[in-house]
Amino acid sequence: METLLITGAEGMIANHFATLYDGKYNIRFLSRRPVGPNVYHWDPATGIIDPAALEGVDHVLHLSGASLFGHRWTTRYRNEIISSRADAITLIASALMAQGIRLSSFVSVSATGYYGMDTEDELMYETSKPGKDFVSKVCLAWEEEAELLHVENLAERVVILRLGLVFSHYFGALPYMAKGCRMGVASILGTGKQYVPWIHVNDLCRMFHFVIQNPFAHGVYNAVAPEKVTYRDVVSTLAQLHTGRACEVWVPSPIIRLFYGEASDLLLKGNRVSCEKIEEAGFEFLHPELEEALEHIYQL
Repeated sequence: METLLITGAEGMIANHFATLYDGKYNIRFLSRRPVGPNVYHWDPATGIIDPAALEGVDHVLHLSGASLFGHRWTTRYRNEIISSRADAITLIASALMAQGIRLSSFVSVSATGYYGMDTEDELMYETSKPGKDFVSKVCLAWEEEAELLHVENLAERVVILRLGLVFSHYFGALPYMAKGCRMGVASILGTGKQYVPWIHVNDLCRMFHFVIQNPFAHGVYNAVAPEKVTYRDVVSTLAQLHTGRACEVWVPSPIIRLFYGEASDLLLKGNRVSCEKIEEAGFEFLHPELEEALEHIYQL
């Protein structure tokens, strides 16, 4: 059985993947607060990593990173956002080099924010240029650090998955978007016309497994579902599924910006993103359409 090391042990995606693929891999975690078996200590902020975590490892799945949402982007928090992603990869690379370890694959998440947060007029592909806003710069730094593992011969393959919003009943953006929908109220932020690139959490975990096991998978892939939807589509569909009706209530953009500052762009802007490349590589979505995906998530 191959050994897989996952960063971001406190995150729900890491735990969801471990639940789905228990028995498929010998799974280890890196955590700043290690508790339990197969959980090893690290702290990218101070450059600490337990060397035992990497012994005999075949693959690394890098999921750690400070949340982009839920905080104002102060100078201090901006630095934390960047360091928790890029500096963490640098730490792993240094440890691999020091221990003379070469991975079969290094898989890192990035985000569709790479393309910029306001690109709705254009369908974005993996070859599209990066945007110029803060999130784009974070993603660019993140990806450049990951690619260095291949350049420095520390991994046979480096795969980067640019995530859209990960839809789950228990975590991520969907529980916030779904507030009020159980009573048939669809709260629409801004115009509601902003596109929401999304993916069902089960499809994302299946995609992780797919790129780890596919020896031909390398480079960047967009991790988004095929159906392109807007914010209004998501909340109105949720309300309809729960109650058979959707009473749409608009929340003006200035109110969102008052609470979240520049981070409000994550809610008020969006992009249309293609998943053509990962499908051409042979990946098949179980939940390609929004309505069915939401029905599955909420068991409606």
